[in-house]
Amino acid sequence: MADATPRLGLPLLAAAQAQKHVTHNEALTVLDVLAQIAVKSRSQTLPPASPAEGDAYLIPFGASGAWAWRDGQLALWTAGGWRFITARDGWVVLVEAEQAFVVRRAGAWTATTMLAHSHATTEVTGLDAALATRVSKAGDVITGRLDVGQKLVVGDGSAVDAEGLVVRHPTAATVSAHVNAGGEAALALREAGSRKGALAWQGGNMRLRTDIAAPLVLATQGVDRLTVPADRAALGIGTAAPAQGLHLAGSAVGLRLQATGGAARSWDLIQTADGHLEVMDAGVGTAMIRLRSVTAAEGAEAVMIGGHAGVSARFYNVAGSGGGPACALALGVNGTTGRSLNAAGTINAAGADFAEYVPLAPDCRAVTPGTVVGIDQDGRVTDRFEAAIAFAVVSTAPALVGGDTGGDEPAARIAFAGRVPLRLTGPVVPGRVVVAAAAMAGGVLARCLGPDERLSDACDPHILGRIWRCLGPDTAEIAARMGA
Repeated sequence: MADATPRLGLPLLAAAQAQKHVTHNEALTVLDVLAQIAVKSRSQTLPPASPAEGDAYLIPFGASGAWAWRDGQLALWTAGGWRFITARDGWVVLVEAEQAFVVRRAGAWTATTMLAHSHATTEVTGLDAALATRVSKAGDVITGRLDVGQKLVVGDGSAVDAEGLVVRHPTAATVSAHVNAGGEAALALREAGSRKGALAWQGGNMRLRTDIAAPLVLATQGVDRLTVPADRAALGIGTAAPAQGLHLAGSAVGLRLQATGGAARSWDLIQTADGHLEVMDAGVGTAMIRLRSVTAAEGAEAVMIGGHAGVSARFYNVAGSGGGPACALALGVNGTTGRSLNAAGTINAAGADFAEYVPLAPDCRAVTPGTVVGIDQDGRVTDRFEAAIAFAVVSTAPALVGGDTGGDEPAARIAFAGRVPLRLTGPVVPGRVVVAAAAMAGGVLARCLGPDERLSDACDPHILGRIWRCLGPDTAEIAARMGA
């Protein structure tokens, strides 16, 4: 049977031992000091001259006198003499002279950090002395490092405005937590300069704000994604300098509008890689409206309006000078009714005649608006008088043109009705009938019938119309007639 306990070394009573009270009292004496170990000092190398009963010391290296060769042991003054106890790893001792705890590790005494584990708000006193080796305090500023095991509550609980916790760097950059009597809380950030911002609960709202001319930037993966400029209400996505209230920039830029419930649909507003702007039904995946820049060449598509499995309308760039684009607007046709346009009122146009595209004969030269041409037996425009079976006027500015097949075959716009300007040879008399006449070079001219000339079946194919008004000495506006 062992004669002492394995951890504290307390003497054990032996069987049939005499003087049991001596052994028992000795165990209680050792237990009295080891149960709550507190020593006077761990740096004193000589035993004190007049120790009190129960005084204890940690013997440092190089001690002398009664403590010689007792390095690291615990010396206890009891019953008028020193009792020496060999410490074990794991023992924690309060050193009263330092107001600090030390722990036995690997056969040596080392300073330790006190960890407070409590879910209740606790006031810790003596912080300056107890943590002097880890934390320093100058006025109201505490510097150093404090390890907190669970929760750290800062503040005195009073209902006043307070800056509860401040983290400060030598560069003057700080992070601080603020509370006030109104129950508002804020986390303030200040850089080394004068700029600062805050994340705060204020007036029932969560606010992220800055107090000087500094933008608010949201970045992910080290890249700025969203910017709110400091001087105006705007939002930049992919740009730090939004030019409008909402500015999106990037290689693939789009905006989705999505309503929920019922028959709600989603719409995308996107800019394509070639710079076009499209409004797209996200559920269909095709553009319903497409816009192109007006800087494109005349005749290029400017606006497209989509339709069911096709295109409803196209608008084209125009310069206003004429002769460039095929048209300014092209409308699709309804597959059932064949209609392209319905109007509940009038459709106004600047032109005054109604014309048709008539193809040119193979040997016909280019024709000029406001001149007379013939129509040959194949229904084609000819500039040879002898080849014509009827005559017509080339339109100058028609209000409506038919016969447009969209092909590339050369054609002229021939006035079939309405008023059209025309150059004549001879006198110009309002109200007179205008007929076609042969030119010396085989071309076609226009002239008024003389006062003594009468209409006949022979001249009927030559009739071009009747003079509406004079436009000049040799120019008139005629009411065109074609085929009747």
